[in-house]
Amino acid sequence: MYDNAVELLRAIGAGEDSFLEFKELIFEGRKMVAAGEGQAPSWLARQLCAFANSDGGVLVLGVADSSAIVGVEPDRIDEVLQFVINVGRENVEPPLDHLLLIDSVQLPVGIGTKLVVKVEIRPDFYAVHAPRGGRPTIRSGNTTREVSMEALPRLLARRGSITPVDERPVLSATVDDLDRDGIAAYHQARFGRPADDVDRLMRNLKLVVDDDVSGSHPTVAGLLVFGRNPQAHIGGARIDIAAYNSDVPDTDRRLDSRSFGGTVLNQIDQTTAYLGSSPSLAIASSKDNLGRVDRPAYSMRAVQEAVVNAVAHRDYALVGAQVRVQIFPDRIEVTSPGRLPNSLVPDDLYAGAQPLRRNQLLVGFLTHMPGPWSGRVFMESMGEGFLTMVRESEDLSGRRPELRLQTEAVTVIIFAAIARTA
Repeated sequence: MYDNAVELLRAIGAGEDSFLEFKELIFEGRKMVAAGEGQAPSWLARQLCAFANSDGGVLVLGVADSSAIVGVEPDRIDEVLQFVINVGRENVEPPLDHLLLIDSVQLPVGIGTKLVVKVEIRPDFYAVHAPRGGRPTIRSGNTTREVSMEALPRLLARRGSITPVDERPVLSATVDDLDRDGIAAYHQARFGRPADDVDRLMRNLKLVVDDDVSGSHPTVAGLLVFGRNPQAHIGGARIDIAAYNSDVPDTDRRLDSRSFGGTVLNQIDQTTAYLGSSPSLAIASSKDNLGRVDRPAYSMRAVQEAVVNAVAHRDYALVGAQVRVQIFPDRIEVTSPGRLPNSLVPDDLYAGAQPLRRNQLLVGFLTHMPGPWSGRVFMESMGEGFLTMVRESEDLSGRRPELRLQTEAVTVIIFAAIARTA
């Protein structure tokens, strides 16, 4: 939009409208102020949300309300560029920095030129954005206004917020970020024949979606299962492991730490393999007249189930939050970002309730793809994995695994089997 200086200058001359807003920036020491609006971060967050929640648009910084080109000093350009990115990332819920195209533009003024910062905001078809702690805003003519409570449900439905997170496009990624050979191999293994058209297959499997504005993009599930580098586009899509020689997390008593990235298949396999061989895990033993016999302190099938559930059912809309596995002398804690779905409580799961899965597309792949470490598919399609984890852990340790609910996370605690003496 307004792809060259001539088009941009002509649009500024015509004044603000549904797709254009401009503002002069005033620097007061290290503080940035939007002329006539006060603190720049709060004003900017409102404008970014309004364009993203509407049909997109352009914000030009360095232009007065009168359309006069006042510019931004060259030595301040980098500061302003970073400022815009930071506001889009830190002052907006959910963050929208991935929707921003930011550049500096030279505009003619008299016999010279002045630099302005052009921020193009792409519309978001899968989320509604709000300034942190505030209400969503939209663009209406040449003004930005808050969305009324009456209009909010319609906006949510119109913007596709009911679309599951794992089926939404990742706008910072392209189709080239997917492993086409891996997708073709998946089709061959599952259906016993080669794919006729991999591009069509990717769309049929919802690994890629198209829109009329920004073209084709991988979905969240597409990147998580077949991405070349999912962590470059989905913040926090990894598993962090820490082992402690203490009952609580303590940096000074940490024995080991690892971080596993790549696809979710790689994350699960590397984590399970690590837990199956880590010297940090407790060893149970029994002792009789014949001597001491060591045995596993954990059912590895139960541990893998906890890790798979954490990855498969986590809330990928919580950008920057990762799955955490913490190993203590007497237990393993697996924490997954997000709340229990569908208003469930722990007692429902222990009673065998079948929840509506948060990431049904992702889960579908995990029920058809075997893990190299175990040789079994990552998830059972019958939904019996949780109760299997409970039963096997309780049989081994004598204690039922616990579920601990936090504000935006769920932790599964699996207890180690204790040493026994005859």
